[in-house]
Parts: sequence; structure tokens; C-alpha cells
Amino acid sequence: MHHSPAASTAPGAARHSARGRSTVSAALALVLAGAFVVAAPATAPATAVPAPVHYELPNSDFSAPLESGWTVEGAAHQERTLELAPSGVAYQGVPLTTDGSGAARGDLVRAEVDVTLHGDVTADSTVLARVTDGSAVLSEWSDLTTLPRGQRVTVSTQVVSAGGRIGSAADAVYIELHNDTGGTIEFHQVRLWVDSGSGEHPVALPNADFAQELDGSTNWSSAQARIASAAVLEPGSVVSRTVPVGSDPTLPMRGDDDVALTLGAFIDPRTPSGTETLGEVRNQGASLLRAADSAGLARASWQDVAATASGDTVLDATTDGLTLELRNTTAYPVRLRDVRLTGLRSEGSDDLDGNGVVDSADASWFSAQIAAGTSDPALDYDHDGQVTKKDLSFFVRFVLGDTSEVYANLSHLDFLSEHVELDGIPMMIVHLYAEPIDRNDLDSGYEWVGDPQEGVSALDDVARAVIVYAEHYSTYGDTHSYEQMKRGLEFAMWMQAPNGDFDNFVARDADGNLFKKDSASSQTAFSYWAARAYEAMATALPLITDADAELADRLTQRLQLCLDRVGQLVSPDYGQHEADGSPSWLLFDDSWLSATAVAALVKHAALLQGPEHAEAVTLVSELAEGIAYYQEGDFDRYPLGAVKHSNGNWYEWGSIQTKALALAGQLTGHSAWIDAAKLSADSFLADLLISGRSMEIGPNKSGLPEINYGTASYVENYLALYAVTGEVKYADMAGVAATWWMGQNSLGTPMFDQSRGLAFDGITIDGLNSNSGAESVDEALRAILRVQRVPEALAVMTATKVEERTATTVEIEDLIAEGRPADELLDLPDGGLNDPARAVVTQGAGSGVDELAVYQDSLAIDSTQPIYQNWQGSNALFVSGSGYNNIRLFDGGSIETRIGVGAPGQPHPGDALMLDFAALLQFGTDLDAEVISVDAGGSETLLADDSGFGYNPRTWYSGAGSVRTTLIDAVPDDSAGIIVRFSNSSTNPVAHEGYATVTLASLHRLGVPEIRYGSSAFSNRSYAHLDAGTTDHVEFDSPTSGDHLLFLSAIERQDAGAAATLSSPGVFTADAVLSGTEGTVSIRGLGRADLDAGSVPLDITVGAGGAADLDALILYPVESYAVYRLLDGREVMVLRDADAHALYSGTPEEVRNRSGATEEPTTSAPPGGGSEPERGAGTTTAGAGSAQLAATGTSPSPLLPLGLFALALGALLAAWRVRLRRRPTSADRLGA
Repeated sequence: MHHSPAASTAPGAARHSARGRSTVSAALALVLAGAFVVAAPATAPATAVPAPVHYELPNSDFSAPLESGWTVEGAAHQERTLELAPSGVAYQGVPLTTDGSGAARGDLVRAEVDVTLHGDVTADSTVLARVTDGSAVLSEWSDLTTLPRGQRVTVSTQVVSAGGRIGSAADAVYIELHNDTGGTIEFHQVRLWVDSGSGEHPVALPNADFAQELDGSTNWSSAQARIASAAVLEPGSVVSRTVPVGSDPTLPMRGDDDVALTLGAFIDPRTPSGTETLGEVRNQGASLLRAADSAGLARASWQDVAATASGDTVLDATTDGLTLELRNTTAYPVRLRDVRLTGLRSEGSDDLDGNGVVDSADASWFSAQIAAGTSDPALDYDHDGQVTKKDLSFFVRFVLGDTSEVYANLSHLDFLSEHVELDGIPMMIVHLYAEPIDRNDLDSGYEWVGDPQEGVSALDDVARAVIVYAEHYSTYGDTHSYEQMKRGLEFAMWMQAPNGDFDNFVARDADGNLFKKDSASSQTAFSYWAARAYEAMATALPLITDADAELADRLTQRLQLCLDRVGQLVSPDYGQHEADGSPSWLLFDDSWLSATAVAALVKHAALLQGPEHAEAVTLVSELAEGIAYYQEGDFDRYPLGAVKHSNGNWYEWGSIQTKALALAGQLTGHSAWIDAAKLSADSFLADLLISGRSMEIGPNKSGLPEINYGTASYVENYLALYAVTGEVKYADMAGVAATWWMGQNSLGTPMFDQSRGLAFDGITIDGLNSNSGAESVDEALRAILRVQRVPEALAVMTATKVEERTATTVEIEDLIAEGRPADELLDLPDGGLNDPARAVVTQGAGSGVDELAVYQDSLAIDSTQPIYQNWQGSNALFVSGSGYNNIRLFDGGSIETRIGVGAPGQPHPGDALMLDFAALLQFGTDLDAEVISVDAGGSETLLADDSGFGYNPRTWYSGAGSVRTTLIDAVPDDSAGIIVRFSNSSTNPVAHEGYATVTLASLHRLGVPEIRYGSSAFSNRSYAHLDAGTTDHVEFDSPTSGDHLLFLSAIERQDAGAAATLSSPGVFTADAVLSGTEGTVSIRGLGRADLDAGSVPLDITVGAGGAADLDALILYPVESYAVYRLLDGREVMVLRDADAHALYSGTPEEVRNRSGATEEPTTSAPPGGGSEPERGAGTTTAGAGSAQLAATGTSPSPLLPLGLFALALGALLAAWRVRLRRRPTSADRLGA
């Protein structure tokens, strides 16, 4: 159900104009700041914002035959295809017959598919189509090397096992269509053929041509799939229509401006680049718009094509109608879809000053009107009932089209914010999640989404929203933000307990009433949500007007409660340490949470005097001392100066320890904490922004996802350091981080949609997550509003990266696997665990997504029995549609299956096996996945398990990020069978929430047994196990030349003799000592080498003292950098210099010459007791062109004056909503 917000809404896409005819001068920044005022005329001209109009074109998506709405000349037809996204699958079962009318037991069976692989499909060996009988894979097609990209081809599955014949115990034959690549695959037609011995004949297959929708019952079941429609134009064909012009507001009207045509085009890769016309709009015979192929238009994938104007795009009084024509003048078929014709319609004019031109002078006039206090509703561009500088921001961004202006659109946050009344007090909640109604058309809107364990809203998100509205009010002075802020504050106070703690989640009962709700990640405590509420109240209090004095008094009292509660939790333990030397006094023993509390305390301290101020300063000092303990490394020593979390890892989201140390140093006068913050920012954070971000480092980068909470944390850290030190390089780096929202990311997609106010939930291994929930929107808007106030940061935020030199990670397991056999898929009957037709025990018909009801359904499964075809188990059942159809295992639950050994498609003695599967774990659950050999006497030998995989709660591991087991032993010679077993144990106090989910299991024979799989502690979650006394001769590619620091990621072993030597003849030789804490993954320095770009030979020799588990060789250029080109053509370079222990920014010339560049050398020894000697540090012998590693220490920098402003910050998947809200994993009690 789609809900409308109770709060006022800011403008959506319907308010946006593309009519800007000139750009705004640099002086506009002064206009926005109110730096000059132009005398206002006595009266303002009538104005109105042109509104986009999407003209109605029936069947413009070609969902019906072309004859419906179009005139066809030549060979053109409608086509419907099954489009599979990465990790997508579609499948259906065909019942067997005995009357010869269909498929039968013993028949030879194959499938034939017409398919188009898009150009982004790079995999060469993966299953495309498969036929099974439920017990064995009969035939499949998995060779993509011979299939051209971008062309429709026909393939037929090839026999895999059982001679391709349906088994004697089968009841059905199953057809599966797969996309296990990183690109898109379209299926046009599927045909099923059987041969009973008298010749091959077809078998009817429901919806074989995808003419109907996928319904999961009468035809295809699917995931990550959709039916797409298009018009196929053969060479020389034309389809056209007349679009009438008149008074119907859904059609073009005389006076409409900026008529525009867009369409989707799929060009055959054999088509030469050119200027052939794909679509054209004519006005009375004259060409108005032309959409054409171009040299830059990619082949073999769907591309959006926007027409260019070939005439006046204003529909004048003589216009009677438009002709829209689509044609194919190429030599190969062209596919077209999603044809849209739009225009701009307005009653008035954006020529505000009446001089006949819409330009920066209108912005100056507008600014003067605002300064004069105008309330003219014609100037209320954002439709919030008030004329403020926010309306000017809208005008500049969307009317003038100035992309240097970043519009902080509140529309979606307002939509997420629901006005409620609790205990008679008007309040506001912010809904946790929101999903698009139609992912292919975001203009269709979004809908609220709750969570069975978390409810509908969280204080965590409401507090964030309060800060956003406070920041917005501080910038624009709008009443709407002020009122939203007040409502959010009332909710925060309602959630506070008398002792100062806070609840986090609220849910709705059957009658729709809100109530406070505990969850595994949240109880009444002073945790993340509490610290954020504390900061929200301290941020808002100075903004409360005299008219709300009573609210201010209550806020003052609640802030004192927070201060007292933090003191009760911190001060009694101050000075005490754990056995390992770590501080015992941090909030929940967590540096991450304590950093958020420091931000709140600093903000509160600014409002206090006397003993209360002293108490706040003392608490800041105590917490900062504990946080500083967790800093480790330096520019040339891992982890490069990171201020880690208390569990030893570092997480990107919410990681504001750098900011906390900077603010604490400023407040207390302890400059060493500012130095610590600078080391973290200059070395560690700068490396992430230059060489690649990571959601987690422990010790290796885990990579994606990237989310708003993480992006905002970089911005907060750098803006805080800019405020404390005044060094412009920190403003520049805040801008570098913020470019993510503008499209400088791995997808090239703006992650903040200024026209709709959407902050997309993140970038995952499967691409864009277009959900837009509270955390994402809050974090993005808060950071953007703060960047807006710093011109240097804002200028870089809208810049484009044009050059970079980054670190490179060389995966040792990839080097070892070069030229070796690929992994081989083995038969695992019914391993999909996702077909309702194969399920034996299922959830009740009425339990739906009610977790308690599903749990109660499972209570009857208290002894071992069939759960799914070929799988036995207990305390487990089949559940439909929680991300995928799956098996849910509750506490003590397990399922297992047994397969044979020695037959084709089965494991053989000596094989190294790996189990691959998708999984999701709830809080307090422990999933065990095991591959076991059993002998004739029933004795079991563990062959592989998931003990090396580190699960995060409420996170789907699937597709490219699925779980893979680690090899323990090969299949023994006496093996009589192989068992695949999943089991779950739970400590979750809420039994129905303590479950694990498994699905999509597959068993593989490893082509390279030396490759082992594990957790995100390893780079790429895998490593190479190399036997003692062996040498491997390999080559790696160095993308850059010059001086590099070398680091090795490997597993430590307790054997004192564990060691390996890595050498490149004439370049470097490095001895790596691998002894240490058994099983610990660590990164040690190998020294440095002068590398040439290109292929570099490498010898890896393992010492005789024991095997070595080597993960990755990391190549760090001594100087890594990125160059950004600003909108005005200037360039900014940020450079991390490991020799100078410094971060520089400035023009490329300034930075390369170190003249005029902003930098401040960073102290090389972090304070607070956090540094320790590097474990396993190797020794390096310099070869030709190599130099010895030398650390350069410099003096601490002086504390500089406060910059432009003082900052204070406060800053898992279900049904394909990849939920990217991250919770700390060190202890469930911490929450988030």
C-alpha cells in the first residue's frame, strides 16, 4: 500500500525545469550567501515553474502488438522476452505422462532456447540452460565462449549425465534458465524436445514465448527476472503514429516548450557506428527532434537515447499535430522500447526580472526579493508555503540548470516522515524503509516497508532526521523544517527512560497503535540510538525560538539526563583496563559508539557552563583517550593509521572516530588527539578514497556494499578536521567523498537524486539498490547540507575524476590458478531448495511473513523427517519468498542429503569439494554448513565446512557474494557416500527470531585444490594453501611503474618456522615470517620495490618449516593520487605521500611541485597507546632498482584556529530489498 506523508511535501520531479539557457556566474555563490542585494521592483512579474508533461502514447512500451497504436510499414513486430539480471533464475516443472502426449520416464530430453547475451556478459563458462528430472542434471548448456554478444542465437542443451534420459523414479522434468554472470541475459523462446525412441518431438511448455507474466504456478517461477517488451524493426521497416495537439492536458498543447523524445535502443554489435535515425518527431512536416545512433552509443545492451533538437521545440499556434516515426535504416535488426514524448508547460515565466532572458540576473533579482521579505506565492518554487533561499536553490539548479548548485531536496524525507500523536502530543516517526512501486519507473513513487523484527520506525532514524531538519532550518530558515524538527524531538523525548536510556524501535499493533519494541539489536539502553538522540537534542536546542520556551526547558532537562547517564556508564570505570590492555570505560566497550557520544557531548558542552560544562569536557577527554587506544599503523604500516573498532576490525558506516578525536582535541586542548585524527585522515581514510572504499577492513578490504551511512562518515570526519585545523585539504577530501552522491562511483550513477530527494540505499555486488530508506536519506541530506556551507568542498563534490594512481591487490590464489582446470559442478539433487513443488514440509498457508507464525508451524517438525525432496531434517521447513524461496532452520534445526560416490557427476575419491549456497542469519544464530564423507560403517570424515566464513547478521549472502566452504580434506578412498548438512543453533532469546536461511546450494569439484575459501578477512574471501618446500613460478601485472611499498596478506601459524619468500629476479626479494597467532589473518610489510608497469615474474617459495596460506600481494605506489576536474575547468589533485607521511591537495602543478599545496605532515606515531610493532614484518633485500623501506617521522603540527564553522555530528535483506543498514557484529547488545 502506498502511503502519503502527513507533512508538507517539497517538490518532486513534476516541479523541475530544463529550460536553463545559460549558466550562472561564479558570483552566484555570493548571491546564495546573501552577500549583495539588488533593489526590488514594486511588483513582481507573474511567474510559474514550467512543469514536465509526459504525453500519453498508448502502447509506447510495446506491451501489446504493434498494430495497437502504431502504423507498421515493412517487417516489424512486438517481442516479449524474459530478462534475467545477475544472479537471476527462472524455472518450471513439466509433469510426466504415460500416454505418449508429453515427456515420459526413459525419454531422451533436451531444451532449445533462443537467447541474447548482453555485452556486459563477460563470463565464458556458466550454466545458461539446464534440464533435470529432480535427481540428476540430464543436459545443460554452459559454454558461452561461442555465443556472440548482442545477437539472438539458438542453443540446445547437451547431455550431462544419465545419458540425458529421464529417470525411472521421476515425476516431472524441470527446465531452468540461469544468469550467473555479471551482465544481463534475455531469453526469447524455450522449446522442450523428447525422444522416446521413435523420433524427437516437441512437448508443450507453458509460456514458452513469455507472452504472459511469470506467475510461479502455471508457468515460470523466478528470481531477479522480469518480462520485457520491445518493438523489433527489421532493416528498412518503419512504425509511426500521429500525436494530436489540442486542449487535452494529457497530450501536447500549443505553447508547450522543450518538447523532448527519449527511447531505449538495442543496436546489433555488427552495426557500424554512424548517424542513422532511430526516431524522429515532425511538426507539420518539419523535423523537430531526431534520435540517432552515434559513435558513442554502446552496442549489445539497452541504451537510453535522447533526441536532439533539429528545429524549434516550442509548439506554436499553427501546430495541429505531431508525427512520431521510428525506423531502422541499418542492415541488422534494431530493438526499441520505452518511447517517451514530453514537454514543459507553464502559465507564466521564469524571466523574473523581465529583461527577456532567463539567466543569473534573475537569480540576483530573486535573492533581493528574499532579502526584502517577499511572500509572493509565485516564487514558492519548492511548494513548502514559504519563500526562502531554498526556492532560490531550486531556481538555480533546475531553472538555470546550474549543476554546481546541489539541491537538498526534502521531498522523500517528508514522505518517510509520518505525523502521529502519542499521549496527546504531536510527534513524527520516520519509516524505516521504502521501496519503489515500479523499479523501472521511479516516478511511480515509493511505498513504506516495515520489518517483522524492527517494526515501522526507529529513534535512530528519527534523531538523524531531527539533525537534518535542524541543518536545513539553519541554512534556509524555513518553518516546515522547524516544525518537523520539533515533532521529531517530541518523539525522542517520548522514547527516553527516566534514567536517561532510550528505546529504539516502535511497531504497530493489530489496531494500528504504536508501541515500543525490543529486538535482538535494540533494547532500552544508552547505545547508538541514544547517542544520536543526545546529539539531535543538543543540535536543536539553540534553534528553539522564544515562542517554544517550554519545549526548550524540557530539552534542557533531557540533555542533562543524557549527560548524567553517560557519566554513570563511563567515569566509574575510567582508568581500568582489560587483560589485553584495552580500556574498560568506553560505552559498551565500543570505540565506534563512544565516538558518536563524543560528538553529542561536544555539541552539548557548547551550551553549558560551570560544573556541567566541566563534566562534559571530562567525559569527552575520558572517551577520547579510550578511542585513541585503538589507532594502529602509519603511512607505511598496516592498518595505515586506522582508528579501529573495539572488535579489531574497521567498519565504514558510522565510523567517525577521526571526527571525535579532532573535536575532543579542540575542546580539551589535547593536540595529540588532533594529530591522531590527522594521521587517520591523511593516511587511512585518504587511502580508501583514493584507492578504493570498503565496507569493512579486517584486515583486508571486503569491498562492497557502499552505502550512504559510510559515505557520510568520510564527509563528517573531513569536515570536522577542516573546522578544527582550517587546512583546505580536508575540505577538498570532504568533497572527494561527496562525489559519490553525484555519480563518481563504480556504477557511474548519482546516488542522491536531486529531483526526487531520493538517496538510493547503496551499491551492492549485484548493482544499484534503488530502495531509499530513512537511514540513507537522513545520512545523505545531513552531509550534503554541511558540504553546501564549505565552498571548497562543494566545488569538488560536483567535480569529475580524470586521473588516478591507486594501490593494486594481486590475488595469489588467482596466480596459482592460472592455466589450471576450472571448478566442476557436480550433481546435488534438489540442491536449489527453492521450488514449492519439491517441498515436503512448508509453512502454513496463513503464516505469510509473520515470523512467529512460521516458527509455530515448525514446532511440529521435532524429529527427523523429509523436509524437501531428497533432504531430511528437523526443526526446519520450506518458506516462500524471503529474499528467495528457502529452507528456514530454527534452533537445533538441520537438513541434510546424501549422494553417491564414483558415478558420473558424483564426487570421486581424491576430490577436493566445495559447497556453494545462499544464506541469511538472524541475530544470535550460528549456521554450520558441512560436506562429510561417510564410509560403509557409518564413520564420518569432515571434508569442508563454513567455519572460516564470517557472517554478519541479517545480511543476504547470494550470487557473487554467496557462501563457499573451506576445504579440510579430500574424499577418502573408502568413501561410501557424501553428506551435505546444514544445521543451526541459536542463542536469540526470542525463539522465532533465531533462525537461519539456506537456499541455492551447489556442490563443486575444485579444479585447484590449493584454493581455499573463507571470510572477508581475506582479500576476495579466498587464499592459496601452499605446501612446505614448494616453489611456484607465476607472473602478476603491475598497472603502475615506480616506487611501491609491498605488503603481504597471509594466515599466521604458531610454528616458529613458518615462512615464505617472494622474489622477482632483479627487482626484489622479500622474506615473510608467518609465525604468530594461529589462524590470524594479518598484513605485513615486505619492503619496497621499483616496479615497471606490465607483467612482473614472481617466485613464491614456501619454507620447509610448514605450509603457507597466502592471500594477496598488495602494491602501494609510494605516491597515490586522484585528480578531479571542477565544473569551471580547474583541477584539484589529492595525493597521499607515504615517504613524506603527508596528504597534499591543490592544483596538479602545486602538488607535484609541493609548492602552494595544502599539507601538514602527520606525526608518525599515533598517541593513546594504540600502536604496536608490526607482526611478521619481513626483511627485504633490494635488487636492481629497489630501495630499502624507510619510515619518515615528522613533528606534530600545531593546532590551527577554528575554520568556517563548528561541526557536531551524529551521525540487514527481504524480497529483493537488499537491506544495507549495518549493525555492529562485536556484540548484539550494542545495536546500531
